[in-house]
Amino acid sequence: MQRATVCSTLVAELYASESTYESERNQINSAISELKLELSQVELQFPKEELSNSLQEDISRKETHFAQTQGRCAQEKSTMQHDILLALDDMMSHKQKVLCSLDAK
Repeated sequence: MQRATVCSTLVAELYASESTYESERNQINSAISELKLELSQVELQFPKEELSNSLQEDISRKETHFAQTQGRCAQEKSTMQHDILLALDDMMSHKQKVLCSLDAK
């Protein structure tokens, strides 16, 4: 008799837990469906391609800006090197003139 009671209790608990499991599974599936619906609505507002193009354009602009900045820096470096060479040349000419005037004395 006790075995029958224990078995029927276990069977009842099994059905109850199965019912709880089914209920929770349905809630999870419902939540997933809602999230998928929200995602599709967001994708309608902001299509993936549009977002991708926007990001690609932004990257392209930044790459262009970087290349321009890099070009300006290279030009400035070249100009500075040229200015330094001219200044050194002027200094050497001045030094030569000073040495010549000292030799003349």
